[in-house]
Amino acid sequence: ATMDAHPVHLHLVNFEVLDRKQFTADLIEKPVMQHNGTMGIGFKLENIAVGGPGHPVLDEENAPKDMVTAYPDEVTYIKATFDKPGRYVWHCHILSHEDHEMMRVLHVGPGA
Repeated sequence: ATMDAHPVHLHLVNFEVLDRKQFTADLIEKPVMQHNGTMGIGFKLENIAVGGPGHPVLDEENAPKDMVTAYPDEVTYIKATFDKPGRYVWHCHILSHEDHEMMRVLHVGPGA
């Protein structure tokens, strides 16, 4: 729900890019603590609706990947096979985005 395309990287596993679809949502402003301790404005998505086609999967994306471009106003679908349970990290390769919650843990296995 931003104007940026995000180069999203998933650690320790390759994946297949399946599809991209447009989405719409209501953006609800919410206060967010910034990395320097000041308050900023973030957004919460509500009433999400996935609809029409997004950017096509490119020929060069038809191979095992560990990074995919997630375009604005689109949902990017990937398929990954995790061979071990545990914690995996995904993040945006734009450094300032990592600092603002675009670096997250993905738990695979029991208790997920």
